[in-house]
Amino acid sequence: LEVSVVLSSDMLRELIAEDGAFDLILSDYHLGLDNENGLDVLLKAQKLQVEHPPKCILITGDTSAELTQSARENDIEVLYKPLRPVRLRAYLNALLESK
Repeated sequence: LEVSVVLSSDMLRELIAEDGAFDLILSDYHLGLDNENGLDVLLKAQKLQVEHPPKCILITGDTSAELTQSARENDIEVLYKPLRPVRLRAYLNALLESK
């Protein structure tokens, strides 16, 4: 796997322009940014990669029905904290095996 760390949707846009589309994007919901959260970044990624949509996963401790519904309506998987590394690894392995 080739991994990139992106800190905002602006940085994501630049990286996609330079290196091409992502296959998978994991984002925490709370990014510590004033103007966007992880869901915003994942939605932006989908808009930037229309021809090669990434698998998007939102990691959050927010269990509100509104956030879950919004994510799922946009084909974004939600994984809830606390998220054990073993569960995340198993989930990612299952994604890789299904390709």
